Amino acid sequence: MAKKLRSIELLQSEIKATNNKLSKRESENREMRIKYAEKTNVAQLTEKFNGQENEMAKKLDDKDRSIELLQSEIKAKNSKLTKLESENREMRVKYAENTSEVAKLTDKIKDKENEMAKKLDDKDRSIELLHSEIKAAHNKLKQQRLPQSSHTCITVEEENISSIPRKKQKQSESKKPKKGNLVMTKMEKVTSMEFHNEKSPKLLSLAVDEADNMFTADQANKCIKCFDRNGETKWVSPLDNTPYNVSLINNERYIAVTMVNSKSLDILRTDDGIKVKDVEHGVACPCPGLSVCDDTLVICDCNTKNIYIHKIMPDYKLVRMHTISLQQGKPPLTYPHYVHVIPSRKVLVSDYDTNTVQAFTFQDNHIFTYGMAVSGSEAFQPYGVCTDAEDNILIADHGGNKIIQLTPDGQLIKKHLFEEDSPAFYALTVAKERLYLIATDESCAFVAPLTAL
Repeated sequence: MAKKLRSIELLQSEIKATNNKLSKRESENREMRIKYAEKTNVAQLTEKFNGQENEMAKKLDDKDRSIELLQSEIKAKNSKLTKLESENREMRVKYAENTSEVAKLTDKIKDKENEMAKKLDDKDRSIELLHSEIKAAHNKLKQQRLPQSSHTCITVEEENISSIPRKKQKQSESKKPKKGNLVMTKMEKVTSMEFHNEKSPKLLSLAVDEADNMFTADQANKCIKCFDRNGETKWVSPLDNTPYNVSLINNERYIAVTMVNSKSLDILRTDDGIKVKDVEHGVACPCPGLSVCDDTLVICDCNTKNIYIHKIMPDYKLVRMHTISLQQGKPPLTYPHYVHVIPSRKVLVSDYDTNTVQAFTFQDNHIFTYGMAVSGSEAFQPYGVCTDAEDNILIADHGGNKIIQLTPDGQLIKKHLFEEDSPAFYALTVAKERLYLIATDESCAFVAPLTAL
């Protein structure tokens, strides 16, 4: 028993020692596992780091290449900038030289202009002296040939016109001086050397610029004609359609022309007559009367019996702003054929059928009527109408051989009566204190100082 107990004790001690060893081995095994796991993580991290390092190296290489490209572009642009700066310096030098030359040329041109202006002034004075000499000689010749004189004018007050017979009137002219009479000076007869087969001109309209150039529409030969202050032809501009009326626009650089039965007007240059544009206005009638004042263009329509007021745009397009129409309670417009617009936003209309001149505001308000509707005592056939610097109204009485002068509100001032053999006037206009008239029957232009009125 004692042996078995010792054996058992020995076995127990061995088992205990074995268990201790086993525990120690398990502890070592756990440590080895931990170390292995740690080593495995390090390898993975190292591999991951190496991959990231390679990726970063690749990106750095790409950026290095981009930097090299940018540096090459910057170098090329710097080279180009250097070249441009060099060219700029050369241009500045040339500009300075040109500026100096331009300044010298400008001074030379100014000197030439002053010299030419002086010569022109001298020539103008010479021309004025020649005109005065010619006028004196003409008056002297007229006095010598008084029985054969023609185209004179007698100024008669309204109340005396019906009471003075024509024959007694002529006798009274020879007995006493015609103080204050409107003496008409005949200008160059309207002919055209450019047209070898020209018909007899038919002139119904007239415009005059500040240089005393006269512009008129020749219906018979379908053209616009320009004459200088001496009546010499400056240019002739043929047209496709028959012209009716003319008016200066855009500071007298251009002239507008209405056409018979056409819905558009032509724009011509005043210096050479070249057509630059045609502009739609929408009025097609036989007598499209025309008048322009600043940026306002007025056309009368004898078909619809309306007056159309337009605004001229910078591109010469017309924008219709107002319409003067036939309404109940107003005097009738049955055949308007001449029209005139004035800065005070009023329109004067010459009506063929009613033999009246009527005034309207832009808002279609009737102001006054002059003619058969108010006088009723004598023949009156109004054609052209215009105003002077004081807005006094001048009317060409085609049928009565008279120029009618009215106040701005339509009251009669005077009737300037011509002799029986004087031409019938169609159109008239005022420029620089002178009255210009067109006599279609004789194809002539006449001019007279306004001081005679």
